[in-house]
Amino acid sequence: MTDFGLFLGRFHPVVVHLPIGFFLLAVIMEWMKKGTEDGVWQQAIRLGWLTGAITATIAAFVGWLLANHGTYFETDLFLHRWFGIGIAVIGWIVWWGKSKMKNTHFLQSKWMPIAMAGLLLVTGHLGGNLTHGRGYLLEYAPFVGGGVAEDTLQSNFANLDSIVVYRDLIRPVFEQKCFDCHSEDQARGGLIMDNEEGLLEGGDHGEVFVAGKAYESELVNRVTLPRNDRLFMPPKGTPMSYQEIRLMEWWVNEGAAFDKHLKESTVPTPIQVLLLREYGIDLEPKPLVETIKVAAADPAVLTKLSEGGYRVNSLAQTNNLLEVKFKGKVIDQSQLQTLLDTKDQITWLDLGKMEVNDAMLEVIGQLPNLTRLRLEQNPITDAGVKFLEGLKNLESLNLYGTEISDAALASIAKMPSLKRVYFWQTGVTAEGVEALLKDKPELEADLGFNFDAPNDAQ
Repeated sequence: MTDFGLFLGRFHPVVVHLPIGFFLLAVIMEWMKKGTEDGVWQQAIRLGWLTGAITATIAAFVGWLLANHGTYFETDLFLHRWFGIGIAVIGWIVWWGKSKMKNTHFLQSKWMPIAMAGLLLVTGHLGGNLTHGRGYLLEYAPFVGGGVAEDTLQSNFANLDSIVVYRDLIRPVFEQKCFDCHSEDQARGGLIMDNEEGLLEGGDHGEVFVAGKAYESELVNRVTLPRNDRLFMPPKGTPMSYQEIRLMEWWVNEGAAFDKHLKESTVPTPIQVLLLREYGIDLEPKPLVETIKVAAADPAVLTKLSEGGYRVNSLAQTNNLLEVKFKGKVIDQSQLQTLLDTKDQITWLDLGKMEVNDAMLEVIGQLPNLTRLRLEQNPITDAGVKFLEGLKNLESLNLYGTEISDAALASIAKMPSLKRVYFWQTGVTAEGVEALLKDKPELEADLGFNFDAPNDAQ
């Protein structure tokens, strides 16, 4: 078809409302005449059917031209096209019959106006699907669930470890913007996007994405074309937003993996900002004390701790975590045992220079939310450090002035959250720390002097 055909075709949305109005007016007058043979009524009704038939014919013609220049749902297009032609044909038949005074059962039936009104409704609905996308009419109807709000497609992002990039961020966009045309039920261009195999296979024109190269991928190119380009996607409905396109580009550049978790991905700063603003996903590392949620400690237990020689402070008003320090000079096993009454709440513990021995560390190893532990200048050995291996949330450990050696480093390597450890005046050697940092390059190990980690450990 020529561009002039497209020019004419785009008048379809303008013209198509005219026959709807004329036919509905004729139908209403059919109901209102109540059997009267008044010539004025009959003339008005015939005029309504005539003008409706003329404009319906024009609308069908320009609509046919428009359909040849767009990408539409095949089933809806077929039905809309032939229902529209059917409406024009019926309009001409009814006008001819009434102008010739052909009082046939069909023309006089009370169901004929109802049938025409129903046909107009169905045809108009199909046209709305073509223009705005399927489900447009009932999208926000309360009796079908209140529509598809912006956050309906979002997953629960409270747990960063559980977020899979494709499943939770990319597929919901495809589902909303692409599946109507590219699914197992409607594979336009041979492309199926509602399963991973179809995406990998591509469409009639080959693969739709090149892993690692977003701007060589049709998936990205089609959604960034000018909207008046016939290849622009999606052809109908709401286009992808700027944020959705940027997110899809990043996913393709990351390798277009279907099972990769967000925490395994390299997320550039612009995408981090996008995820925070659009999804509430904050990738900024936070201290564990900001993420641990515990119940408040029993006030009677806190009083018991204070009376037993501890200074107890609340770490923040926004949580129930505690900072605990022994006020005396020497602590015994029974006093240490009282810490277990608040084991979930204690997160900072200061027992420096308290004559803590290896056996006592077995109690400390039972404080699951401990994040900062000071044990400096205590008679602690490698055997005692083994009791601390289960402290999964420990971030800072001070072992300055203790009796540990390189043998304790195996236990320290098992603490997954550890960020800083102090080894001043201990038996730990620079060689031992160098080996430790090969396994934990993110760890800050302080030996009390400038220590340059090897290149592969930095």
